[in-house]
Amino acid sequence: GHIDDDAVNRGVIFVSHWRAFLASPAFGYGLGSFPLINNVVMTPETYSALWSIRAAHNVYIQWLEEAGVVGAAPMFVCIGACLWTAVKSARQRSPERLFLDGLIAADIVVLLHGLTDYSLQVPSIAATWAFLLGLQVALVRRPASDRAAARGGAISRFGRRTMTRLRKIGLQRTMEALAIRAQVDKDSAARATVCGVQRDRLTVQSMNVCHCARNPQVEPPVRTRKTSSAQVRRRREVSTSQSDSLPGAPGLFPQARDPGPDV
Repeated sequence: GHIDDDAVNRGVIFVSHWRAFLASPAFGYGLGSFPLINNVVMTPETYSALWSIRAAHNVYIQWLEEAGVVGAAPMFVCIGACLWTAVKSARQRSPERLFLDGLIAADIVVLLHGLTDYSLQVPSIAATWAFLLGLQVALVRRPASDRAAARGGAISRFGRRTMTRLRKIGLQRTMEALAIRAQVDKDSAARATVCGVQRDRLTVQSMNVCHCARNPQVEPPVRTRKTSSAQVRRRREVSTSQSDSLPGAPGLFPQARDPGPDV
């Protein structure tokens, strides 16, 4: 069928141009000389396979044929060194192992495809593979301390932000519980804790106001209105009456009662 015919034609192309390489193995025939060489090696027997091709469909044979051993060997050594260093670094369980494995897989695909086609002679594909080779060399040559610092810095920043948010949420919930306990149970310790935190907030606000006065470019913080003791009592009575109006509420927040004089 068609596949068998194509395989036969590829075999004819490979044999004809391999013989051309062996005729001038050291320096080849020059870059870009494939069309001329193809016309020279064409015979009546190989005409049906060679007359319409513009590449050898094998990048290794064509590189050797055009550049010879002197020109193709450095290219092979360079590609082999890039691939070997990437494989060696990936085997050492480096932090970039996942990326290196992907780049090595891409190298293998390109190299195997070059055995039966001329994809690397397409400028866009050659430029993309050159970029991938440069990327894997950069990952291998990157110092281990920089890689660890980059990973540790990202993790530590995420951890610091998470812990800060958790502290804020925990402090807010604790203050809400203490405020409820101070208002409902009339707990003196909870009331003292809440008042102490409020005093600290007022101190911080006053310090911010002084800082803004010294630096006009900084906007002053929003000051909260001071609540009088009478307003606090009224709010407490309103909250108590609202809680008593709910079903099952009297048992939810038991009111502190005066035990009376000691007997």
